[in-house]
Amino acid sequence: MTETMKNLIKDIFTKENWRAFKKIPKALYVFAGAALSTGFLSVKNKIAGEKRSTVLRDHFIKAAAKVMDTKIEYSPNSVPVTDKVAIFPMKHLGRMDARMVPEFPQADFMMTAHFFNMPVLGPLIKAGADASGFIATTQTKENKGKDLGNVIQRLNSGVSISLFPAGVCTGVEMCEWSKGSLEPLFGAAGQDLNGKDVFLERDVVVQPVALQVKEINGENVLDQPEKWSKYTMIFDKSPMVPTRIWRRMQLESVTLQATVLPEMLASDFNSAADMMNEARRQVLEIVNPNQQGMRKRREFLEWLDQQPHQVA
Repeated sequence: MTETMKNLIKDIFTKENWRAFKKIPKALYVFAGAALSTGFLSVKNKIAGEKRSTVLRDHFIKAAAKVMDTKIEYSPNSVPVTDKVAIFPMKHLGRMDARMVPEFPQADFMMTAHFFNMPVLGPLIKAGADASGFIATTQTKENKGKDLGNVIQRLNSGVSISLFPAGVCTGVEMCEWSKGSLEPLFGAAGQDLNGKDVFLERDVVVQPVALQVKEINGENVLDQPEKWSKYTMIFDKSPMVPTRIWRRMQLESVTLQATVLPEMLASDFNSAADMMNEARRQVLEIVNPNQQGMRKRREFLEWLDQQPHQVA
């Protein structure tokens, strides 16, 4: 056997690859179950006229997180989640932050519609979004009225909203948060499917959520944010989604630490921008208190594009 072949075999049969390989059956089970259940739920909702059920959404997100050995713990400073109709703006570290969605079963989760264009997974995600308590947003000025209309109608019906207002995974860095989801609290109108203006008709509180990486592969990294990239993977620019999924499956375990902050009232602020900036400031104090400056989403993405591909 040549030295090249020996090195190739050595690279393939690592403990990390073996760990990922053992997770494949569970991953296939979760994917197949999600596909079949989403189809069933879509048909059931159309026949019965039901419009919202988060049971399957939350079950399969938890199952996928279990495959990836990703779990949530709450910090000692976290307060109880409100039982009022609320908007929950959350810090966005990496893609597996989706594990936070089931923590708010009373809330529909705002997601960007570009996920629907993904090959293979796109149609499944769209079907799941339509049936299982997601709100798709285009993040475009042309469709802002409809996006706000979706939010307003959910809130008026007593359904809360959770979202990542940064709109992008930023690792430990904090970027500016979009104020759009809070504008209805300050009188902004949205449009329903018929183009008719709709307004918020009830009181809504805001409860920010800070998210940190507490543990990776058994090591406490809460105070070592330079090591969080092994989880966030924001510098992993592999063109193939399965490659990034495989790398995530190689991790032994990840524990995220969530801190739910006290309720905020719109009446205490002059505008949606002021309120969202304060929510972001409170989260920044927990996640990255020494950060200097604050990039906009576009500026962060431009900076990220200039960074070299890096696998932590």
